[in-house]
Amino acid sequence: MFVASDVALQFVASVRSVVETVARSDANLADQLRRAVTSTALNTAEAGRREGRDRCHRARIAGAECAEAIAAAEAQEVKAALEV
Repeated sequence: MFVASDVALQFVASVRSVVETVARSDANLADQLRRAVTSTALNTAEAGRREGRDRCHRARIAGAECAEAIAAAEAQEVKAALEV
């Protein structure tokens, strides 16, 4: 069993409420967040089936997608603070 896939799926589940919150004020950003989170899980699962440098490459892609999702959530937080 590839434990990272389980962690990635937990990430998807934990971000759901964030996506819903972001969607209320910025549908485009919510869509980007949703796609980045999904890509994180998919690329992590794919990495689990690869070997060698290919596995590392897929894991790096998954990490980059995760970073993108975090940046999207942080961007929403900054936007919300500016609107107050």
